[in-house]
This record gives sequence, structure tokens and C-alpha cells, in this order.
Amino acid sequence: MAELNVSIVRPGDPPGARVDICIVIDVLRATSTATVLCQRLGELCVVPTPADLGRLPGRASGYALFSELADVRSEIPRFDNSPIQARDVDLENRMPVLVTTNGTLAIALAAQLADEVLLASFINVTAVIDYVRRRRVAAVALMPAGNVKRTRRNTEDDTCAEVLGALLADSAAVVDVAASIAACRLDARIMERRANEPNLGADIDLCFTLDAVPVVPRVDGAADSPWFRVVAAPSS
Repeated sequence: MAELNVSIVRPGDPPGARVDICIVIDVLRATSTATVLCQRLGELCVVPTPADLGRLPGRASGYALFSELADVRSEIPRFDNSPIQARDVDLENRMPVLVTTNGTLAIALAAQLADEVLLASFINVTAVIDYVRRRRVAAVALMPAGNVKRTRRNTEDDTCAEVLGALLADSAAVVDVAASIAACRLDARIMERRANEPNLGADIDLCFTLDAVPVVPRVDGAADSPWFRVVAAPSS
């Protein structure tokens, strides 16, 4: 099997060479929420920005919006961008649609770079690695979302990308993923968010649970599309 070329690209980077697969990582919380929804329902929709919500196709049973954005104006029933809520709330047969501060912007950027876009977090690390290896592709890019508009890195996204990169590049690599996750939990920004946002604690705990949701969300849709369908990729 040919050597896999693994690179890291960031949302603010200038366009580079196309790759076979781009893996978007937004641990807290977009790619974790999407993974939970894929496990629960098999699919969801993603729009890059709130302005794109009006361009979703009509659907008889409607949509359920998952977003942490305070300024979204929509008549769609709404929930937080929360993997816990994604797991537990009653959707009444509505299709989930996700729009977030960083993750959904990164997905739209990744669609311009790769033939296939996947979503990853700590909760599906092994499933993503297994899927990519089965695909036998030549080039994979990892996109840790961070703060897209401020071009700021986030510890948890970078750490997850480093773990994925090491394990994809060398199947024999020994990576202490548990220690990496433990270090993320102690990051000052995350500890501050946990203290200041009481409802976030359960989300953080789930997002930092290794392989808790062994599903690979795969993004379908043209790079210039105003919305994307995300489906659970085949497990074998």
C-alpha cells in the first residue's frame, strides 16, 4: 500500500493542491454534534452561515435548527449546537440542520479543497481512521477549525488533528490519546468556558470521550452549494 500523505490545513490558509479527503475537526462542538446526529438519524443538513437557511429545499416535516449563534433569525424550531441535545431532544421527524460559529464555515472551505469531506472529533477518532484506511487514498488534509474569523487556533482541535495525523501517517504509531484528551480538559479556555457556561459541562464531557460515537459523517454536495447533506458513511 502506498504511503499516505497527511497534511494540516487551516481555514485561513491560501488554496493549495487538492486532496482526496479533507477531515474537518471542531471538537467543541460542531463536528461532535454532527457525529451524534449521524449516529441517531443517519443524516443531517449543514449550512455555512445563517443567511443560507432560506436556501434549504422545502421539506414536508420541516427542519430542526442546531446552533449556538445568538443572532440567528429563523422560524425553524431551535436547539443549541450541543451533542447532548442532539442525542436526546424530540425532533418530531424534522431534519436537523446545523449552522455554527466555526465548524460549518470550515466545512464549506474544506469542500473546495477535497473530493471527499469527513467530520471528526475525539468521539469518532478510530472510526475515521479505519474509514480512511479502507479508502486507500493518497492524500488527506486535516482542517482543525479553531476560530475561523479570528484565525485563532483552539487547543482541542489542534490536538485532535495531531492525533489523527500521527495515526493515519503510521499505523504502528503509539499515541497516548487519553493523555492528549486530559491535557485538553485542563486548557485554560476550556476550563473558563466550563465555569462560565453551566450547561456546557455535559457537552465537554461527551466531546472528550474517546470513540464514544463510532460513526463517520461524510459531507455530500458541490463546493459552491448553499447547503450540504451529511450522511453516515458505510462502516465496512
